[in-house]
Amino acid sequence: MLDRASCPSSEREAVRPRRAPPSARAEGLFQYTAPLHVLVLAARLPRRHWSDTDFLADLLLALAGRGHHVELVADCIEEPSMFQVAQASGLCTGGTPAPPAITLRALHPYENTAPHAPRRLAKTLRRRLDHGGYDVVLSTTGLVPCGVWMPIEPNAMSWLNHAAQALPPHSLALTLIRHHVAFGGAIAERIALHRARRGQEHDHVRHVVAMGARAAERLRDSLPRLRDGVIDLGYAARSAPPVDAASLRAKTRAALKIDHDRPVVLVGQLAAARWIRPFLTALGELHASDPGRCPVVLVAARDAFAIHELAARRNALIPLRLLGTTARLDAALAAADALAVPMTRGRSMLGAEGTAWCARLAADALAWGRPVLAAPDAPGAELVEANGAGVVVEPPSAAGWREALEHVQNPRWLADASARAATAGADLGMNAFVTRFETLLSQSAGAPAELCPPGLPCPA
Repeated sequence: MLDRASCPSSEREAVRPRRAPPSARAEGLFQYTAPLHVLVLAARLPRRHWSDTDFLADLLLALAGRGHHVELVADCIEEPSMFQVAQASGLCTGGTPAPPAITLRALHPYENTAPHAPRRLAKTLRRRLDHGGYDVVLSTTGLVPCGVWMPIEPNAMSWLNHAAQALPPHSLALTLIRHHVAFGGAIAERIALHRARRGQEHDHVRHVVAMGARAAERLRDSLPRLRDGVIDLGYAARSAPPVDAASLRAKTRAALKIDHDRPVVLVGQLAAARWIRPFLTALGELHASDPGRCPVVLVAARDAFAIHELAARRNALIPLRLLGTTARLDAALAAADALAVPMTRGRSMLGAEGTAWCARLAADALAWGRPVLAAPDAPGAELVEANGAGVVVEPPSAAGWREALEHVQNPRWLADASARAATAGADLGMNAFVTRFETLLSQSAGAPAELCPPGLPCPA
């Protein structure tokens, strides 16, 4: 079945790059490990800017640029070229783009839909595992927990919960009829997770990758028999301020009709509008009491209509700017003075949409020198606690968020927090994350790897 993949041959063939010369490795641009054949299993990879797909593309291209042969097997890849274009420049060779080195095997390329037959897809992916010919396997889907498991793909149950909470009854009924395959996906994911929890996949799951200490703890609670294999690889920032950051800030504020001296808070992409309700309540109260100094809030989210309705009920529309699913989050970060992450989670949902995304956005904000206002269990909250680069809003109620927004109104607090954020963001380079990930893959494959010296940071 995999042999009948309909990707163009130019997008399926791999070009095995050469290892970096010893001089490059000696300069700290590469973390040396033996070349590996990395098999990557995925289900659906939609093309959304600043999404988990972007993160996976950056990671795989960086591994390919370091000399590893990467084979990606997936059901849906909306834009296969993003895994072939060397967009991870600067992550591997100190500025030289990485050559295309990823073998793509897509069952339904150029599509952005849920897996057509989840249980059949799981069997197909396992059949590829049985064929062998690889050194280590990386799985990003909850359908097949195995090898190095990094469950960053949105799962079907999370999508069903989100649809049930965001849509009115008639729209929900039409959506479920159209996407009826989501029920099969939820069942297949539950079966796979149940097997992993019972230890039936213990021989295949060597490590479970988490980004951040809180995410790692939730995974340990969800997978008690695999808790010793949960690895926290930390955070990785995808972007850094450009040379013309000041010009970009002025242009963005002018386009959004925001005064140059007005405090601005960016709220990252939300998978569920319910997370922002206490934040909007606090914003409405603050605007009613002090409209001249109330921060302007930029919201990047898919549920623009739902958030607009929530803001209207809380009298928070005037200081609100809805950006939708913008691809120019770099411009939004340039215009903002702080980032708010009102994401709250109860029981863990593996692969819940937005978790890894928000974690990376928090790291990006710190790299830009923007302090972070985070709920206690939000991705990135531990970065704020460790470095004082913002505020952990506890409890994440309307009163707590109002106090946090009042901090942003204080120029002295904002200057101090911005300086601490810039210091913390300097240690969140993508190269360091790729180095840690490469070492983990080598250890999982049983290959020798040179680890970073104890007490010294990995090359960034």
